[in-house]
Amino acid sequence: MLFPKQNPCLQQRDINLDEIVFSTQVSGSRRYSSLPDKDCYARFVLSGKDGSAFCNELLWTDCFAYLDLDSPLELQSLGFTQPEFITAFNALLTECFQKHLDVALAPHDLLWSCSTRPGKMSYHIKIACNYYWPKEQRKAEMKDFFKLVDAECMNTKGFHYLLQDGDRVKMYSICDLQVYSGNRCMRSLNCKKIDSPPFRPVGCPISHSAIVNHMLTVTCNEKQHMQPYSLKTKTRVPQRTISIHTDVLRSLATEYGATYVKTEGSLVVLKNNGPRVCPLGGETNTSDNPYFVLKSFNVYYGCHNCECCGKLLKIHEMGPKEFEYYQDYMKLVDKPSTELRRSDVEEYIRSCVKWIDRPEEPFFVTLRKIGLECFNHQISSKQVSCSKSLFSRYADISLIAQKPDEEPEMIKFSKVLGDLLKRRQIPTYSDVIWQPFLNKSNRVPKNKLNLFQGFALENVPSEGIDFEKTQMCDLLHKLCGNSPVYIKYLFNFIAAKLQRPAVKHPICLAFINSREGAGKGSFGEFLKRLFACGENTFVSFNSLTSFANSFNGIQSRALFIVLEEVSAKKGGLKEWRGLLKDKISSTTLLLERKNQERVQTNFYANIIIFSNEFQVLSCSTHDRRFVFFSSDNSKANDREFFVKLYAELNSLPHMKAAFDFFSKWDTTKFNYRKIPHSRIKDKLAQCSEKNVTKFHRYLFKTCYYDQAMYTFSEADLYSHYKDFVQEYGVNKQSDRHHVCANLELYMNLGRDGEYYILQDTERRRYLSEM
Repeated sequence: MLFPKQNPCLQQRDINLDEIVFSTQVSGSRRYSSLPDKDCYARFVLSGKDGSAFCNELLWTDCFAYLDLDSPLELQSLGFTQPEFITAFNALLTECFQKHLDVALAPHDLLWSCSTRPGKMSYHIKIACNYYWPKEQRKAEMKDFFKLVDAECMNTKGFHYLLQDGDRVKMYSICDLQVYSGNRCMRSLNCKKIDSPPFRPVGCPISHSAIVNHMLTVTCNEKQHMQPYSLKTKTRVPQRTISIHTDVLRSLATEYGATYVKTEGSLVVLKNNGPRVCPLGGETNTSDNPYFVLKSFNVYYGCHNCECCGKLLKIHEMGPKEFEYYQDYMKLVDKPSTELRRSDVEEYIRSCVKWIDRPEEPFFVTLRKIGLECFNHQISSKQVSCSKSLFSRYADISLIAQKPDEEPEMIKFSKVLGDLLKRRQIPTYSDVIWQPFLNKSNRVPKNKLNLFQGFALENVPSEGIDFEKTQMCDLLHKLCGNSPVYIKYLFNFIAAKLQRPAVKHPICLAFINSREGAGKGSFGEFLKRLFACGENTFVSFNSLTSFANSFNGIQSRALFIVLEEVSAKKGGLKEWRGLLKDKISSTTLLLERKNQERVQTNFYANIIIFSNEFQVLSCSTHDRRFVFFSSDNSKANDREFFVKLYAELNSLPHMKAAFDFFSKWDTTKFNYRKIPHSRIKDKLAQCSEKNVTKFHRYLFKTCYYDQAMYTFSEADLYSHYKDFVQEYGVNKQSDRHHVCANLELYMNLGRDGEYYILQDTERRRYLSEM
């Protein structure tokens, strides 16, 4: 009898006391049935009856150990012929069974069947030894064991494959771990799917006995002569997902004189950029290309030169590790005392603690995982902590390790740390720096530790959203007044800052003279989230005195410093003109913290000015630091526009789309010095002119013009100045000596007794430079 569901079929099996339950396809729909024993099932599979070609054995009870090996690549792409592959994988399985289950396998215990076809590798393996997995352990211990087998595959060339998924290269094992679930259907010999060939045994023809031998169900009679498996290894099952950004691979390839090409099987294929010196053998290669291998969360460098065969060099760590953060000591605290060893504590300390050996002030560096407030803790980032001591006094941790037949051992973290430190078994550096980067750090001396931990959005998966169709992009267009020239400049500036954050362009972005609610604060929020990491890379000041405060530690790791709501009252930023000029241009910062000596450090921050007023700072005609934006105020205070905008700012996929857009934007032709012309800048420069400049323009356009040479006395000059003061309403007048001295300072004047002599060519030159 055929049933459309499993439960009615299993209930019928209980009544009939059948040993075999199976599923099949009849007229395009799935059906379930049961048979008395394996022989009956084999006869049905070979019968040619309706549904006999699509049978799947239902593992409803205890079963033999089994594997399903799948790959979208053929064996040749993985580097094997079929006999080589079977021999190599049998060796791996035998080692894993001995190591983790304490079971010795013989060659005839591993039964292989194959359904491989062009463009697809598919094998099943049955381990037909005197052990079985109880039904209740299939989803727990059995799956955990094969996760350990899977981890070995991830670290063994040819037993995993690489696929490019968007901008990342991901590693996949050939082991399918989805087959270890309750009431799992596994295909039988001589049976197929609609779109695939039937499974055939490897090394023998299809027969009744072959079908019975490859069946996975353990019957009651068989169980009498068998023992249940018991997983001996109690280690934490390793993480399976391994991926790396293609930009990292390209950067690593360039560093070693090669170019990233593609992934092929288990290898990252590279090609030479001309002659390269091989770091493995030291020879210069022109024809033999290098390659990368990913294993154990590391990137290894290999070379196709015959002399380098079998050699690999670790060049990059991908992570994650078992221990990475300071708080990971809880993994040891929660570990049973019978499984805890001193070596576990040593591994934790080596992985999580770094020692900065500065003779005047040594300290420890650790990481902690924090949720990012700007993303409502949807994602986390790494934050660096520096401390003079670890595990001292009340912060110390004591754990008990209980070995069989031995006295309990008290393990104190402080003692283990001290022992490792005395032998310098902890990663040790001479100093620290903070140098931001994207994908790969710039050259940092090996004896210095870079405290920058990367941007939070860098490892967020992309969902294919087009940034140019988002409200965020529309906001940037409106802040640029929808001017293509300004939009391109702003996009170039943001992209250059994201791609090379350690390179500071001496430019200040000024959004002034716009209506309230035009979106300046929203733009700041966009930058804050785009550049989010474990540090305050976006710092905002609504008080100029706070900005100018001598205690400037918060600015030392900023990428953007925003001056909010700058007012024109009391001169606005004019009072701080010198400080502002220094902050815009300087790449170093005199860092001053309370109770600490002042030190000079790198300064990466760019200044952004937000103001609804106009005359908030002074600017000259020839200024090369300020970029003034004229905003489109059509959506100012538009509730619907900003509700949609903040929905995108709160959306990780949308912010990831922005991150990908700017990280891939082409900035090769960006010239930050080529600032677009701005009418606001012209007006502000005119308003910011000194009275002496205005007087000289008045003098040479109104009083002296259209002659080849001019002769005038100090009294004549001061008389013109008094007329200028009267006509233009200058409140604070200068004396005659000051007026004359200023003219001599700016102009190349001749002198004949009491009279000045001015050539017209000099007058024209000066006017052109104003």
